[in-house]
Amino acid sequence: MIVLFTVLGFMGGVVGELWVNSFLLQDPYLSFKTYSDLSKRIDDLVANRVEKKSLNEGEAAIQSAIVKARPAIVSIYKSKNFAKNSLASLTDEDFLGMGTIITNDGWILTNDQVATSEKANYYVVTNAHQLLPAKQVIADENTSAVFLKVEANNFPVAEFVRKEELSEGQTLLAFSGSGGVFVSRIKDLNYAPLTSSVVRSSEEFYKFLMLENSFTPEYSASPLVTSDGKMAGFIADSDGRAVPMNYLLETMKATTQGQVWTRSYLGLTFIDLSEFLNPEIAETKGVLLPKDRKDGGIAADSPAKGILQTGDIIIRIEKEELSENKNLSELLSYYKPGEKLKFTVKRGGEEKELEIILK
Repeated sequence: MIVLFTVLGFMGGVVGELWVNSFLLQDPYLSFKTYSDLSKRIDDLVANRVEKKSLNEGEAAIQSAIVKARPAIVSIYKSKNFAKNSLASLTDEDFLGMGTIITNDGWILTNDQVATSEKANYYVVTNAHQLLPAKQVIADENTSAVFLKVEANNFPVAEFVRKEELSEGQTLLAFSGSGGVFVSRIKDLNYAPLTSSVVRSSEEFYKFLMLENSFTPEYSASPLVTSDGKMAGFIADSDGRAVPMNYLLETMKATTQGQVWTRSYLGLTFIDLSEFLNPEIAETKGVLLPKDRKDGGIAADSPAKGILQTGDIIIRIEKEELSENKNLSELLSYYKPGEKLKFTVKRGGEEKELEIILK
């Protein structure tokens, strides 16, 4: 009987080994022929467990970008009362979203999905695990950006890149509160959803970066970082729409310098010909003041009243041409009220240069 059990045990081991080799261990590195060979493989894995795999060029660039950008990325939590000697802690339930350090004295950029009220209190948690209360909250209604101020000195700050330096298909990195990094790509540099109303306003930002992926709430307001570690914008919603830095530069400058930023006013409603699909209109650049509106696309209090006319096509402001890549609202955001700008318009087949003082 002992001999029989021994033989059966040996045969069971051989069959088991063959089954493992055939179905479970397809990786040639892990396959083995004898138990001693398996032991050697395990010993090799244990001995080499601290060795890192060499990164290819693309992986190395992403890793470098993460290392460069992460110190300026923060997590934002809702306020919580901490009693002295309490063991209470911020938890996932208190987490609201992400933010980015934009000045070394503690200005943080996030959005209105994260910081929903200027009156609310928030905590900012830095990459160095500092927990700092927000002392000031300022919202920019035009762009959905919100600025938080914490008391700090010598903070690491983000570097920025304009939309003109980006390209469709380019890799961008998003960061989550749990430390995750999501690799996505730019699907559209000038995304504007086609709606039943094709009329736009000079005071409306309507073209955004569109990413290939959707995002979970833990990526709310995450900076979008290029492979060279620069911030191209921030995530605006879960569908992958993002606000480019171009829309924020002047507002950031004024806010961080303690100024009240007032956007210029032009008071126009128009059709952006770069997104307008109508075979009756051959023009594909510039903005058209529509003839079918009672006001001709010019508000009663517009500084363009009496200067522009219904049917005009604005093709240029100063030296900047209006196109798919440069829309009227974006260009106006670079200028302050009271500045005089040169508008080039097509009227009756001719080009005219007109001057308008922004309000």
